[in-house]
Amino acid sequence: MSFADLFAEAMNGAPFVYEEGDEVSLMFDLTTVQSRMKRDQPQDLVLGYTRAMMAFTLLQAHTQHIGMIGLGGGSLAKYCHHYLPNAQISVAEIDAAVLALRDRFAIPANSSRFHIECIDGALWLKRCNSPLDALLVDAYGVAGMPESLATAQFFDDCRDALSDQGVLVVNLWGSDARFDSYYQRIRTVFDGAAIAIGADGCANRIVLAMKN
Repeated sequence: MSFADLFAEAMNGAPFVYEEGDEVSLMFDLTTVQSRMKRDQPQDLVLGYTRAMMAFTLLQAHTQHIGMIGLGGGSLAKYCHHYLPNAQISVAEIDAAVLALRDRFAIPANSSRFHIECIDGALWLKRCNSPLDALLVDAYGVAGMPESLATAQFFDDCRDALSDQGVLVVNLWGSDARFDSYYQRIRTVFDGAAIAIGADGCANRIVLAMKN
């Protein structure tokens, strides 16, 4: 893709794919990489913040049901599908344009243990009727975190959706002026059982909150 084509894609406001060498990236603008994949290892995690989000596996011996809000390029979904073969994975993605790119990022087809739905994450969470051992929220877009996914009510719904030993994992921008507000909401809902960690080579801050 030429720079002119790349610029035109970015100006449209739609997600677009940028390819360089053996890497394929999903981008929402010219400065921010949302997801990155290596063609020869599509199931592995390239960006540091995605590796940090998998820290929930250190807190659980067995993860049976994983929920995700925000698909992006599918890095976390593919990793869990490949490396946690006993887990059922359910993903909510609101943007049909993102879903339309799933083949470009080698995201598996829907199956009995892997399902992606085009739906607002807050609505999907209220309809979730199976306790989640892990809930991963990675929903930043061009305008930042959608407000519907950052309210105290949303985090209450997250806690209610978790199993007794469930873990909520939220990707936040450390430089976001609202970071402290989001973090304190999560800590309040989870009775202080939450911690924010950094990520290799990223400005992201990953919040892990434990129901028990």
